[in-house]
Amino acid sequence: MRIVVALSGTVCLALIGLGADLARGSEGQIGNGSTVVFTAPKSTVNLNDPKVIRAGGRIFAQTCAYCHGYQGTGGRGPRLKGRKGLTTDYLYVTISNGRVIGAQSMPPWKYSFSPHKIWELVAYVRSLAAKHNAPSQ
Repeated sequence: MRIVVALSGTVCLALIGLGADLARGSEGQIGNGSTVVFTAPKSTVNLNDPKVIRAGGRIFAQTCAYCHGYQGTGGRGPRLKGRKGLTTDYLYVTISNGRVIGAQSMPPWKYSFSPHKIWELVAYVRSLAAKHNAPSQ
């Protein structure tokens, strides 16, 4: 019985996330093409501080690398390294609330991490996005 209740809750959260993502589309737009503004709370850290970025890197290695690849090179989840268009607000909101697009889903981390830790992750992912992928040979 407890397993059924737990699974029901998980399915409900996934459906809520799916509804939100269907409404805004994968590129942050509503179905009619209007842009959605992702608004995050004020940052509690200096997003350019190397210590903050390293702290975010440790969290990323433990919780995100399985899907997004070592150093954000992609895998089950999308590539983050060298990726354009990842705004600070978008990253915070997506990490906090998770995301469901089709069969792919990312869990909401706001239940596991404090806002401070989420900002550390944002700092690290921003640092990955600023890196260029090595050219293919």
